[in-house]
Amino acid sequence: LHDALRQGAAPGHFRLKIGALHYADLTYPLAVRRGTQASLELVGSNIPPGQPATADGRGSGLLAPVVWPKLANITGRRPSFTVSNFPEVVETSAGDSLQEVTEVPVGINGRLAAPGEEDVYKLHVQPGSKLRIAVIAAQLGSPLDAVLMVRDEHSRTNQHM
Repeated sequence: LHDALRQGAAPGHFRLKIGALHYADLTYPLAVRRGTQASLELVGSNIPPGQPATADGRGSGLLAPVVWPKLANITGRRPSFTVSNFPEVVETSAGDSLQEVTEVPVGINGRLAAPGEEDVYKLHVQPGSKLRIAVIAAQLGSPLDAVLMVRDEHSRTNQHM
């Protein structure tokens, strides 16, 4: 074991773990409304399916670590989730229709599970409203490199954000 350039400061402390270890990188959804508890799916992990982690959004911080499932040999940094002050909508399978979001402010949690997939939502807003719309993925550890398009249902114009 050595540092990549063989120029590391001395002493170079490390900890090496070896074994049949379980880990997780992210959670889904990425956010939970403050004051609530929820089950989260562990993503980017080798934890067996059906082992949900628990999100406790009753704290005062903006980020909170998941509560690990009861499973042997879990290691690594616990993934965290965002504790949101807004309602949180989780993507549903809407079939051929758009998933409707009826209130703002809101956080929408979705996932793109296949190459070329697009998630589309119909957001109900007051005409003339000024909204800030942003994808927050990389800041929360997601590898998603998103393109956001806002479409006016009447003009069908696209505005890339």
